[in-house]
Amino acid sequence: MASLVLTDSSQLTSDKQHLGIYSSPMASLVLTDSSQLTSDNQHYRLNLKEVNPHSRGGRVEIHLGPPSSPDRDSNLDLPVLSSRAQHDKRGGPRKSIPPPISSRRLTLNRRRSIPSHPYCDVKNESIKLQTSSSLAHSSCHNWIGKVELEELDPHLRGGRVESHLGKTTPRSPDRDSNLDLPRPQRSSSTRLARVGFFFPWLLSMSLTGGLQTPISSLPPLAAPSPPPADRLREVYAWKQVDFAFPSPEIRQYAISSGSFVPKDNLPLGLEVWNSRMFVTLPRWKSGIPATLATIPRDRRDAGGNLSPTLEPYPNWSWHQPGNCDAMTSVFRIAVDPCGRLWVLDSGVVDTVDTVKQACPPQILVFDLTTDALIWRYRLPEDQVKEGSLFSNIAVDVRDGSCDDAHVYITDVWRFGLVVYKLRENRSWRITHHFFYPDPMAAQYELHGLSFSWTDGLFGLSLSPLDPKTGDRTLFFHPMSSFREFSVPTSVIRNETASDAHPEAFSPLGEPRYATKGQSSASAMDRRGVMFYNLVTRDSVGCWNSNQPGGYIPALQGVVAHSNVTLVFPNDLKIDHESRQSVWVLSNRLPVYLYSDLDPKEYNFRIMTAFVDEAAQGTVCDPNFMYVPSAEEHNIGARLNCPF
Repeated sequence: MASLVLTDSSQLTSDKQHLGIYSSPMASLVLTDSSQLTSDNQHYRLNLKEVNPHSRGGRVEIHLGPPSSPDRDSNLDLPVLSSRAQHDKRGGPRKSIPPPISSRRLTLNRRRSIPSHPYCDVKNESIKLQTSSSLAHSSCHNWIGKVELEELDPHLRGGRVESHLGKTTPRSPDRDSNLDLPRPQRSSSTRLARVGFFFPWLLSMSLTGGLQTPISSLPPLAAPSPPPADRLREVYAWKQVDFAFPSPEIRQYAISSGSFVPKDNLPLGLEVWNSRMFVTLPRWKSGIPATLATIPRDRRDAGGNLSPTLEPYPNWSWHQPGNCDAMTSVFRIAVDPCGRLWVLDSGVVDTVDTVKQACPPQILVFDLTTDALIWRYRLPEDQVKEGSLFSNIAVDVRDGSCDDAHVYITDVWRFGLVVYKLRENRSWRITHHFFYPDPMAAQYELHGLSFSWTDGLFGLSLSPLDPKTGDRTLFFHPMSSFREFSVPTSVIRNETASDAHPEAFSPLGEPRYATKGQSSASAMDRRGVMFYNLVTRDSVGCWNSNQPGGYIPALQGVVAHSNVTLVFPNDLKIDHESRQSVWVLSNRLPVYLYSDLDPKEYNFRIMTAFVDEAAQGTVCDPNFMYVPSAEEHNIGARLNCPF
């Protein structure tokens, strides 16, 4: 007989055709004593097979003991994540009562670290199970999986383990539609991965020991908890924004003269540095008195006001319409590690109606210690196309070399990337077909609004410095696209290398979603975890660039979703603190452009979370270990595995 018990360290979860394991420092697939499962004799094998792709329920069955008839095995069914476990329906209660296992977790352990494709060498290992814990919660979303430990030699004592991994709540077969539901209706996809058709490897095992507790009489497993409701904490919210005018009289004059139209002011970009937060307000329409403003980072420093007034940055004199030496229309900003604020002034006004290039596009650099302008660079005319809109900026500073910064600027409407080199005070424009929009992703649907955008290159995020190559990777995507792309920055930092080596630009894996996968801003933390906005899903997504599985839908996590607070999350930044935070600004932009914002509702929000807490429990968690499906990726055949 064998006693199958498990530890509290890791969690068997499920994803579409994949097995995911959350590991902790306690158990990173390491083996301990007790009952032994060996591979040499090949007494047992472990399979994962589909039970019912249309079912949304689930159960766990654990069968241990001598070979038995199907009739006897049927008494051992254990409903999971729902009601209490059932006793034998045809007989009395079991002789022994097991301890509760509702808080325990399933752990797979191995003596050595996981190889890239562990199922190719696992058959030569001796596997043991710990004896101090029990099975924990598990979940499946679009597919229902079944784990079986089947007897191969009928003359040996043993049994089988069946695990029917499933969700506890009904769900649409379309997993993408999950994100459009209010939070109480959503599945816990941000905490659990998905299991698919077949477990991609065989384990041959022999069981020793004794069965100490009737498994069929165990209490039910604990239901998986949904993502924390406060994973993103609301810092500020506005129904309409207002400014800190010098006096009430000046404010009233601005309103009466049309230079301040409250309903036409829309926050678009944000950045955070030390105790301050910066917000951009492009001049989409008339009546926007300042295009860049600041507020306290902490609401307590704003007197606890949920909707503080905006203070023009650096002061009112920088926001005079028609003055090209001031600021015209700022879309995005970036703070570098040197304490400098890089302001991308598009120079474009009246974007909604006529799209007028009022002033040349320029980069303004402010010292955040003194708030003084320390540098200005106007883009050359040959790098500005008719109809250009420079909308996003990323700053690349390495090893504290503040005078050797490189700046990457996107032209979202004319599909180009401008690279500015501070040390030489010059820039060059790069074109590539990956910068273009995907016509299949140009149609947007958001809360009853349907519109078409052919926006090109937009999202930018920089990887941490690779210690092996001394290089960084620039991840990028067009706004109207479901794909992510990358290029080594060593290629684009060289003016001629991008033309000489167009193959250096490459798509990552697969589209992040089959539908509604458009993303606006993105950013990557020091661990290599990327966060990005899903504008038509009212969600913030994530992806761990260190995962060997690559950029695939199964490894796209959802940090937060809300059809109230995250309607069209537009900008996203990660700060420079020792413990980094992700900051998100949502602004209902399509409603602003094509309908009317309700002044009685909160339309603009700024939300935040520590990056480690934001990714915790998702597939982006660095403690999440991913094992790809042999069927999907055909790895077994490519590595000459014997199955």
